[in-house]
Amino acid sequence: MNDVLPAGSLIGLTVPRLLFGFGQSKRSGRLSFRGAKESRAVFIDRGHLILDAEAVPEQALKDRLLASGLLDQTSLEACEAQARAEHRPLLQAVFEKGGVPPAPVWGLLEDEFKSRLFALFDQPVAEYEFEPGQAPPDADALSFLPIPGLLLEGLRRMTNDGLIRSSLPDGTEVLQVLGPSEADRSGLAPHERYLLSAIGKGRSLDELRVQSRLGPRETDRTLFLLLCLGLAGRPAPKDPAWSGREMSPSELDRLMEAFRDKSTAIFKYISKELGPFARTVLGKALEEIKPALGPLFESIELLEDGTIEFKSPLKININLLTEDSQAELARGLTEILSAEILAVKKSMGNDHEAALVKNLEKVGEWN
Repeated sequence: MNDVLPAGSLIGLTVPRLLFGFGQSKRSGRLSFRGAKESRAVFIDRGHLILDAEAVPEQALKDRLLASGLLDQTSLEACEAQARAEHRPLLQAVFEKGGVPPAPVWGLLEDEFKSRLFALFDQPVAEYEFEPGQAPPDADALSFLPIPGLLLEGLRRMTNDGLIRSSLPDGTEVLQVLGPSEADRSGLAPHERYLLSAIGKGRSLDELRVQSRLGPRETDRTLFLLLCLGLAGRPAPKDPAWSGREMSPSELDRLMEAFRDKSTAIFKYISKELGPFARTVLGKALEEIKPALGPLFESIELLEDGTIEFKSPLKININLLTEDSQAELARGLTEILSAEILAVKKSMGNDHEAALVKNLEKVGEWN
C-alpha cells in the first residue's frame, strides 16, 4: 500500500488506509475525496498533512474563538471590521486588533481541521484523486501535521461500526503481524499492543474474536486500526504490478513491451481527440509524476511521437537491475500509465477515461 495510484475508487479501501499509503510513499500534492454529498481535499507534504488557511472556514474559526472565550462578540466584531477595512485575513486581525496570543488560536485551528478530517473516516467516500506537486502558498501553510499521529487519533474516534465491520477481511482469512518496528508500535495503547501480540504469526479474525479478551466489537475496532496503519494484514507483494520475486530477462522484456504498447495506445487515443495538444497534456502529466518515481526515472522524457524514452540505467541494460530495482521499475511504470489515464480524465472527461481503460485491457500483457 506504499505505492497507491493517483486516482481511483475507494470501494474496498477506507480513507485512513488511503492516507496511510500516501504518507508512507512520501508523496506531496493535493488529495481530493468525492462523496455523495460533497467533495473535500487536503494537501500532503512528504508524510504530513498541511493545515492551510483555507482548510478551516472563517465561520468555524469565529465559532471556535467565541466558544473558547478568547474573544467575546464585541471584540470579534471589531476584528472583523479591521479585517474588512484593511483587506486582511481575519486571522491576522485577531492577533493585531484582538490581542489574542497565536498559540491557542493555532490549537483551535488544528482541532477544527482534525475534526473535519476525522468526519471523513466515518463517511462512505466513492472516489479519490491525487494531483502531484500541488501545494498552498507558503504564507497559507499554517501547520504540518504528521500523518501517523493523525491517523491513530482519528481511528480511535471512529463511530461507524458498520463501516469498520464491512472493511475487515473475511473471518476465515489468516492475518499476521507485518513486521512493525518498535518505533511503529510506540504510539499504540496497551490494548492495541495486546491485540497485535494476539495475532502473532498468523490468526484469523474468527479466532481473534473468540480468543481476544477485548470482546468482538473492540476486537474489530482495534484490528481495523492495526490494518489501516499497516501493522497487521495479509502478506502482500511489493507492488500491484510486482510479482514479489526476481523477474527473468524474458519477463522484464515482456513488461517493458507491454508498457510501450499501453503508453502508445494512450497517446493514439488522446491524439484523435486533441491533435497536437495531446503531447502537451501527456508531457505535463509525466513531469508532475516524475519526482515521485525514483532514481530509475530521473531522465525519462516524452518524445514527439508520444514514446516515453528511458535513459541510463534503463537504456544501458535493463537485465542488470537488482530485485529491488525491478520492483521500483514495475511500480514506476504503473504510476506513469495511471498518471496518463488521469490526464485523459482531466482533459476529456469521465466517459473518455472509462473508454480508454476498457481499451487498455486488451493491450499488452501486463502481468
